[in-house]
Amino acid sequence: MASSSKSHRPRSKRDDDSDEEGVRGGAASLPDLLHFCSRAETLISELLCLSDRVPPEFLNPHFESVLFDLRYFDSPSMFESRIEGNIRLEALEDQLRESCSAFMHRFFLLANGAVVYHMELLKYLNELQEGLYVQCTLDRVLDDECGRQLLAESIQLFGCLLLLVEHRMGGFLREKILVAYLRYTHCFDYPNIKQICSFCRAHRPISDKILDVSPLSLRSAIILIEKPEYILARFPFPKLVVDAIISRLRSDDLYDQACHYPDPQHRTVALSLQARYLYILLLYSTEFLHDGFVMREIVDRFFKDHWVVPIFLHYAVDLLASWDAYKEAKLSISSCHSPTLIRDRCHNHCSKSIERKFREIVTSVGISEQVDDDCLLVLLLKTSQLEFKVKELIVELLENKEALWNEKKHGASECIEELSGHCSGSWASPCKTKNESLKDWFGKLSQEVCLLDHRRAGTSGRIIYRMISTLKDIEKFHQIEENVQSKQHLSELQKYLQDMIKILNLDNDTLSTFSVITDAIYAWGYIPRFGELLGKKIELDPSLMLILHMFFLKFWRWVDAPLLRVAQNESPDLPCVSNFYSSQFAAQICTALDTLPVLLLEIFKEDGIQDQSFYSVNRIDKDKLEDLMQVLVL
Repeated sequence: MASSSKSHRPRSKRDDDSDEEGVRGGAASLPDLLHFCSRAETLISELLCLSDRVPPEFLNPHFESVLFDLRYFDSPSMFESRIEGNIRLEALEDQLRESCSAFMHRFFLLANGAVVYHMELLKYLNELQEGLYVQCTLDRVLDDECGRQLLAESIQLFGCLLLLVEHRMGGFLREKILVAYLRYTHCFDYPNIKQICSFCRAHRPISDKILDVSPLSLRSAIILIEKPEYILARFPFPKLVVDAIISRLRSDDLYDQACHYPDPQHRTVALSLQARYLYILLLYSTEFLHDGFVMREIVDRFFKDHWVVPIFLHYAVDLLASWDAYKEAKLSISSCHSPTLIRDRCHNHCSKSIERKFREIVTSVGISEQVDDDCLLVLLLKTSQLEFKVKELIVELLENKEALWNEKKHGASECIEELSGHCSGSWASPCKTKNESLKDWFGKLSQEVCLLDHRRAGTSGRIIYRMISTLKDIEKFHQIEENVQSKQHLSELQKYLQDMIKILNLDNDTLSTFSVITDAIYAWGYIPRFGELLGKKIELDPSLMLILHMFFLKFWRWVDAPLLRVAQNESPDLPCVSNFYSSQFAAQICTALDTLPVLLLEIFKEDGIQDQSFYSVNRIDKDKLEDLMQVLVL
């Protein structure tokens, strides 16, 4: 599904193919860890799916009398006696069993799957640190690029699963579903029942202090949990392994993102992917959160200007709230949250925007005091349009790279011939200057240009740089300075060579970098918030429909990213996981397009089309097809 259309992907097909083959090859050398990551992604997708389909009976106060929490296991007979002989409650029991049994079974499988995942991963990590695997020790896995990634992901994804369960399906709801399922199926002696109960046990309620941190409109995307480390402590991992991964996360660039962000000011953005791993792993090893020196180092490297951290897709945590109980961690993050520092960073970003063509987009949505949902939506729409056009241009340049190279190479050769002719003095013209040494040099230069090959970028680049440097020295010759035509040809030749350098630098990495820096998965949580507003803006300006596809393509990686490890593992669950994320993505598109039929009818009505007679036809004359499409677009 995610690979069905390469135009939808954030990176070029050629780039994806080469990268995925390399990553798949590295991941295949550690099949156990890859399998764990794939299973974790599958469990999370199942959780998100179930959390959207909770039967209304579990939320209906009318059924409270037949739904029990884990206190049921303290005295089952007492709870059962309330129902036995009560016709009304027995009827509710039957209704609940008939309408919700399939959902309860799926939830139980999810809970058991999470428990089994933890047990098997815990066993694997213990054996790994004890050196029970031949040629596969903890140090060797950490020294391997793909091994570091998979090891960190396997633990981080499970931590995300635990937090998302609490966020999407509250503890009391989980307890009611579990108890109801066990009562109806009589599976009280299930092998992992104790761990499953721990998975479903309710966590402490959220205080008003935590709720006040996040805007109400974004609470569906912001994970607000007090003491999240208590949830993760129910399913611990070996401290030695966790600390070793944290050490690598603090010092390494796990995904080589720095190449896409060479500016040191963008370091936190470049490391944002592993910053989310670090957040989860710190909750497994909380002594780091109490160490002021370590936390200042971590905050400065990863979080100095990123306080709301996405941990899975668009689901994020607010560090100011999450680290509230840890004095040193809270102090470190608060020191970067002062109004003065925030104002300075905003001014810095603003000045950089004003220096570039992006200024028009930024200034068109208003100054900071005027930013609201409408301005943010306009900014997203215009940014999406700009990125789409730039990406199309990059793709076009990549496809025509060889033709552009040959064109510039031919132009450079012609300039060299002209310069050689001027230096020979053979033409009957007073502007010609006879210089045999220059003529011979240009002859050799012509041969070198003919041998240049864009497929040998390194060698060709060095030769061209040397040519440009020599041409700049030749410009200083008095024979050249006094000859206008020679100076013009030299200038044109240098321009051709500089263009050839640009063509050499144009490769799939360019498109890859562009895709990385324009990735907006973290902003997907805003899209439902903009649904109604987007419909109103389309109603006021129907031309926005022409850029809607650009707007949604900007977020396509929201569908693609969770499938990477599942696809690499060649898991049979890939179609199900893929179908879930694609259906969620399509649902948002359909929500945005709901207003279009009504809008089109209104446009037709204003144009007086309603007065014309319409007849059902099963065929359209091809000569009239173009006119019809113009009417639909306009």
